[in-house]
Amino acid sequence: MSSAYYLKFIEKSNEALFKLATGTGNAKQRLMEVQTELCLSLTWPIGNEGFDDRLKSLWEEMNSKGPIVFEDEIIMTAYANTVSDMRNKHASRIIADFLKLKSEIDYFLKSGSPHLFPR
Repeated sequence: MSSAYYLKFIEKSNEALFKLATGTGNAKQRLMEVQTELCLSLTWPIGNEGFDDRLKSLWEEMNSKGPIVFEDEIIMTAYANTVSDMRNKHASRIIADFLKLKSEIDYFLKSGSPHLFPR
């Protein structure tokens, strides 16, 4: 695993988590505010297939509804469309899943063991 990939992932995921933890509003509103940081965190390959697949799966969950398009113009991104329609409880679970996954990746990169938390 390249340290450049790791450093980029850590930078963007730390930015997202800081904003999620300190931002105003409920979980859903905070997810809306960190779209760019989450996109860069969850779509950035870190070079471990298991973790990359889980990052991709979490990103796909936040983009499951697809964009709203009118006359070839994107009116609302898939992310905004999906997050705006979800319940706050679901948004809170996504934030918790992201935090847990980031903690597992940090632990793996420091120790070489992928099993910090039970699944």
